[in-house]
Amino acid sequence: MATRSKRRTPRPLCLTDHPDEVVLEILRRLDIRDAVCTSALSHAWRHHWRHLPVLDFRDCSFGRLGVASAAQSVLRRHLALVDAFALDARSPPLPEADHPRLDDLLVHLSSPRHPLEALVLKLSSHKLHSSIFSHVKLKYLDLKGCLLPNFTPGFSGLCNLKGLYVHYTAKLKHHLNSAQFDMLAALISGCPGLEELAVKVVPEVAGVTLKIAAPRLRHLEIKACSTGWMVGFVSLLPDLACAKLQLPFSAMLRKGGVKASAYFPGHFARGGAGVA
Repeated sequence: MATRSKRRTPRPLCLTDHPDEVVLEILRRLDIRDAVCTSALSHAWRHHWRHLPVLDFRDCSFGRLGVASAAQSVLRRHLALVDAFALDARSPPLPEADHPRLDDLLVHLSSPRHPLEALVLKLSSHKLHSSIFSHVKLKYLDLKGCLLPNFTPGFSGLCNLKGLYVHYTAKLKHHLNSAQFDMLAALISGCPGLEELAVKVVPEVAGVTLKIAAPRLRHLEIKACSTGWMVGFVSLLPDLACAKLQLPFSAMLRKGGVKASAYFPGHFARGGAGVA
């Protein structure tokens, strides 16, 4: 009588069977809080989250700990290079006592070991630390509720920056003046490869001229509620593909091929990211 062959039941996959690149892809699809919690799944998964290249602290709650404290704790234990960092501390608003924590975060991320290419900060009201100008590899910078600091000595610009989005909120009203917009203009001119620019100014700030020198600009959007606002284009914009300018009762200066009354309907490829 023939011996009946034994069928071996395949062993189900375990958490430890996945290669590292698959594990990181799984973690990328979780919010940062859940990604950190996977360290409790097994000993093998204990440190996987510490190798995430993108740290996104938006759309998740950290309770009494607060988003700034949580981000600081994560960065202290993080092992890999950080390519992108995003933080939203508007709801609840970042307490005054946590502002130094945010400055420490920016200083930490400005280290040469972090080749930061994307930085998103959504705040109620905060003057940024000058270390933000040390992120020379930045390609994307999105700031909301933030005041630009004074430039550090020797600052030569962000030569790799492609997209700049600045949103001045109502809570910044008493801090906005011509000096702030001069710094914004200097930042724009210090980004020779800038292709996308969006500036939104919610509070009334009269008598200000924003000078834009960005010869490679392709997408432009400016929204301002103030009367008497002026935008001066101090360089030719030969590559400009679309622009949206909303400047009520304002005058627009021109130099070169941009007409004072120019209005090009359209939005950025990202749907107007950075000005929402």
